[in-house]
Amino acid sequence: MTSKRSFFRKTHPSPQRAKSIPNQNLPSDSYNMERILGTTK
Repeated sequence: MTSKRSFFRKTHPSPQRAKSIPNQNLPSDSYNMERILGTTK
């Protein structure tokens, strides 16, 4: 249950948390992380 809830929070962040995330319109967090890591390299 806790893992499902944490996964739901990751996929559906709260409005306040979403404001801190620049690219929240991307398909998934993994894609977002890959893009961030790709741009920093």
